[in-house]
Amino acid sequence: MFYRVTRYEYPAERYDEILAWAETKTDILRGIDGLQSVDTFVPGPGEGMVVAAYDSEEAFDAVSETVTAMLAELGQFMTSPPMTSSGTVDWTTRA
Repeated sequence: MFYRVTRYEYPAERYDEILAWAETKTDILRGIDGLQSVDTFVPGPGEGMVVAAYDSEEAFDAVSETVTAMLAELGQFMTSPPMTSSGTVDWTTRA
């Protein structure tokens, strides 16, 4: 499994707009081959985290243009450049 984590900052008052935008991407994301899940959370006011799980790094590489395009759209809400990290799973509690 391969994870891509993206942290971004936004004006806290735009939170509902971001969620509405994300809802418009649900079908696209569900249709991406090799993408297992996308979860988001808010670690603090005006901070967003996106955690995407892929079958493999190759699966991510195959769709990176689509992912980059969505991140560019999300940029309309951001107040700073996104920070991304990624890597393969080396330990898990999953059975």
